[in-house]
Amino acid sequence: MSDGRVELARQVCILLYGAARAMSLYKVDHPFLAQGFSHLRDAIVKYHNLEAPLVFNFDQEHIFHGQTLLADESLAGTDLISLMLAKDVNRLVFFGDVDEQDLKNLFELLITEMDASRTGLLHELQMAGTTRIEVKKMVGSDRRPGPPKPPRAGPTHHLRYEQSIQRLSQVFDQAARGQKLSLDKVKMTLKRLIEEITTDDQAMLALTSIKSNEYLCHHSINVAIFCIALGGRLGMEGENLMWLGMGAILHDIGKAGIPRSVLEKPGALNDDERELIKGHPRSGAQIIAAEPGLPCSALIVALEHHVGTDGSGYPDIGSGAQHFFARITQIADAYDALTSNRPNRAALPPVASHATMVEAAGGAFDPILLRIFIEMIGVYPCGSVARLTSGQHGIVRRQNPSDLLRPVITVDDENQLKEIDLLRISDVSVAELVDPESLGIDLAIELEKQLT
Repeated sequence: MSDGRVELARQVCILLYGAARAMSLYKVDHPFLAQGFSHLRDAIVKYHNLEAPLVFNFDQEHIFHGQTLLADESLAGTDLISLMLAKDVNRLVFFGDVDEQDLKNLFELLITEMDASRTGLLHELQMAGTTRIEVKKMVGSDRRPGPPKPPRAGPTHHLRYEQSIQRLSQVFDQAARGQKLSLDKVKMTLKRLIEEITTDDQAMLALTSIKSNEYLCHHSINVAIFCIALGGRLGMEGENLMWLGMGAILHDIGKAGIPRSVLEKPGALNDDERELIKGHPRSGAQIIAAEPGLPCSALIVALEHHVGTDGSGYPDIGSGAQHFFARITQIADAYDALTSNRPNRAALPPVASHATMVEAAGGAFDPILLRIFIEMIGVYPCGSVARLTSGQHGIVRRQNPSDLLRPVITVDDENQLKEIDLLRISDVSVAELVDPESLGIDLAIELEKQLT
């Protein structure tokens, strides 16, 4: 689905929940409402110039444009979702010739107490003369409007992760165009990540095992998860954890303006390209400096996350010590990069990545922070696919701090998820970590199922 259609759908969605809110505040004949319905009709017509019809799907907490999750609109449009679900409606379809009266009829019926549970909202709309708006109650397998499926109690960790990437991608696009950053998106993303990590840091660490060709934003979210989880283990909370996360999530924003042909070049970089890459910390610091709503620590992390504890990296910051937050971020940044496939090299296994980083401890990396980080990640990181000596395959669910060689593994036993705590079973251990693709495993789908 083209970005143009999705963006227009977002605009319609914003106008929809604006109308829902306005209908609860004003009488139906108020001029403000008439103006709102006019803008809404114009936006729907504009969408129909590209594609018809316009379809929105709803579940308990989310709004989808067809199969595409509208993450920010889902968080802001709770009033609209509540109105739809109160009438037992999961799908809303607009046809191109919709007019203001159709929209007025729709919202009057949505906010009015009536026996719509008996006759149905579609019947009520047709009785009001509105045939250019269609509503549908989705049942059975249709009740899931699009991937991923949330749990009954609320969004999955995986869904929060995907929402975070969507929001950050919009912010990086703004940076690439030299536009003002949507700081509310960054703050909302961090707030959600901190909530999820505080609830279950092992689940969120598992999600960093999901790799993507869209490296930059996935990498930035992963680095933020690592940093927030490590910060929590170091006793950080509240504002300090938010500031650490802010620096981590924006540490590579200076790369937003670098051409993808350079960032994803499979061969060696030439001198000009290398200097362009090495300039991203200063570029990122300049972008953050232009945003008065960001803490100074975020600027420092962007500037210093390649400096190293001994100052041997880049850029040269003089004789001053590398900021504590930048030391944490440099470790998280390096680990996620080493364990990811890049155009010029294959991903390293976790243990090999640990070994590579330990060799640089005291130079590039703070040795104490690195030790705590490796203890947090474990020998077999959460989200890894492991082959057990019993012949079973499973996903590492969480670490046993007393023995990092014996984590808890989740296996699929005849379509039933079963946890195996290797600390409690002496005759079974991890034989090796395996590439999920070699087993035909879609790691994102498996983690969504296991973390629900």
